[in-house]
Amino acid sequence: MSEDSKTGKPDRLLWIDIETTGLDPEQDRILEVEMRVTDMDGTGEYGRFHAVVPCGERLDISKWALATHSANGLLEASTKIDGDETHVASKFFAFVKETARHATLHPAGSSVHFDLAFLMPWIGNLLDHGIDHRWMDKSSVLMFLQAAKAPIPETGDTDHRTRTCLDRDIAQYRKMLDVMMGLQCKPAVSDTDPTDPAGQLVNAYVFDLMTDDEVPYRKEES
Repeated sequence: MSEDSKTGKPDRLLWIDIETTGLDPEQDRILEVEMRVTDMDGTGEYGRFHAVVPCGERLDISKWALATHSANGLLEASTKIDGDETHVASKFFAFVKETARHATLHPAGSSVHFDLAFLMPWIGNLLDHGIDHRWMDKSSVLMFLQAAKAPIPETGDTDHRTRTCLDRDIAQYRKMLDVMMGLQCKPAVSDTDPTDPAGQLVNAYVFDLMTDDEVPYRKEES
């Protein structure tokens, strides 16, 4: 189990996904929010929060969001549900605060900075409430695997509801970890003259798959 050396609390991922009326956190609104707390490998789950956010009948919404969230039923649910955004924000804050008492929370998700930009008004300074400054952005892990020329696990389809998106993200994250466990470090191939000491890349290494018979690499000199 991963543990925060400063607090002694276990490290856990706080998976976050939101659906919104658009892409601008200054102008657009949240329609749905979901969080799941898992261990660092995404297998064990320790809690979840979900809410459709009431938005009333009058709503300024982008064309894409209007078409997508009309088709998946979210827009109808959001305009008909009782209550207001403040009530949802209060419950969201309470969930994060209570969960952070027991673990160091690392925000996680696909481009999770987008979700956090919308949620900042609900929670304020994340560091004040037990959320760590170190995030797990699945998009960055995906870019790493692409750079390593590793197999990319399929994501599957989504209807752009938070449950479907988080199911997809967490499942792909687990598969990504499996791929990364199969990577090994090899001396890098220099594209300069191998007889040139400046081009030997003595301390440079690249990642590649253990089964990569097609990728050449220089053997370390004894």
